[in-house]
Amino acid sequence: MLHIALLFLGGGNLLCGFAKTPIQLYVFRAISGLGGGGVNGIAMTVVSILRGRIPDRLADSTRYPTWSRWRTEANIRGS
Repeated sequence: MLHIALLFLGGGNLLCGFAKTPIQLYVFRAISGLGGGGVNGIAMTVVSILRGRIPDRLADSTRYPTWSRWRTEANIRGS
């Protein structure tokens, strides 16, 4: 699927360079947009799969407090 999306993206961009009329350009940009949307969707799917396998330590605020949480607790204690 990624290869097909890249083919649409690259082919559409190449055709945009050779467009003679604005209508051709709009059609070729639509083809390119379909490819770009496919690449974006596949990339988001891959990231979501990998994110489930890799623990996110930055989001674990109990072990690694964020700056905003540290400042809030400091204000409550009066420091």
